[in-house]
Amino acid sequence: MFEIKIQLLEDIPCLILKGRLDGLGAGLFEKQTEKLHPNSFHWIVDFRNVDYMSSAGIRALLRREKELRNKGGKLILFDMDRDVAKVLRLTGLPKHFTVTSNREDAIAHISHLKKADGHKEEFTEQGCTYLCSGSLETNSTIDILKRT
Repeated sequence: MFEIKIQLLEDIPCLILKGRLDGLGAGLFEKQTEKLHPNSFHWIVDFRNVDYMSSAGIRALLRREKELRNKGGKLILFDMDRDVAKVLRLTGLPKHFTVTSNREDAIAHISHLKKADGHKEEFTEQGCTYLCSGSLETNSTIDILKRT
């Protein structure tokens, strides 16, 4: 059996999962998160009570992560069981997700992302003014544009 409870923590949807994130659980996950907080860019997912995750569960997470990423957001997973984390690691997919050890770290990570969002700084070098913008995230890019 698979259950999902949804809480709002500091305006961030927190999905609390319980049970097996297998084919049946993945279908339930997708159905219940399909229209979840359309204006929320970041979600956190509590894996404390998930003891199994299949490829269908990974696929469901990837779909939601891609949707959030396309609108500038992030899906952050936390408190994963060692075996579930191992499944994710063996698939080579940890680069698609941010995994933290607990809820506080997940919320702190999102707070950091929100602060960095839209960060812009102007500087002048040799008579030219440049605008530097980007996000403070692993493997992120920074755009430097010459102002005219």
